[in-house]
Amino acid sequence: MRGQKSVWALILLMGGMALLISLGLFYNMGVFVDEFGLTPAQVCGGEGWLLLDWARLALLLGVCVCALCGLFWAKKK
Repeated sequence: MRGQKSVWALILLMGGMALLISLGLFYNMGVFVDEFGLTPAQVCGGEGWLLLDWARLALLLGVCVCALCGLFWAKKK
């Protein structure tokens, strides 16, 4: 595959940006919850949606780790 390293770098860049955006939104939700005396489950719409929010963060972290590993272990031509 031509440009294998560039594909892994693009995946890492896009995954990292998505992870940073999601972390920022998650942090802002925490600030909102703290200021208004609510729970994260109330803001997310229930416990299930809160768990899916955590799962999204975990999956984005997994994508970044896999892309980083692929970037370092990609074969050079």
